[in-house]
Amino acid sequence: MNGTHSIQTTTGGFIPELTIDGEDIIKAGFVAGVVFKIEPCLDGLVITLVSNEAEIERLLLEVNAHTDIGMDWIRDNGELYLAGTGRRSAA
Repeated sequence: MNGTHSIQTTTGGFIPELTIDGEDIIKAGFVAGVVFKIEPCLDGLVITLVSNEAEIERLLLEVNAHTDIGMDWIRDNGELYLAGTGRRSAA
């Protein structure tokens, strides 16, 4: 199910949600269990596959050091799922 939605949070607000699946992302290597890196780029996001254990370990350190970088994995059903406000919290 490809598409975007707004989901309601427990505090009553709404956050954007994006789900991508299907043949095209499978051809690009995004299959169940694969880890990917998420980082901002201009007015969008860059999503990069992480291919091996050493890269995953390096990414874990990078995520801890930089709050604007995240990581996740492809769901067991093959979906790439993202949700969030895109706003940074005050430190």
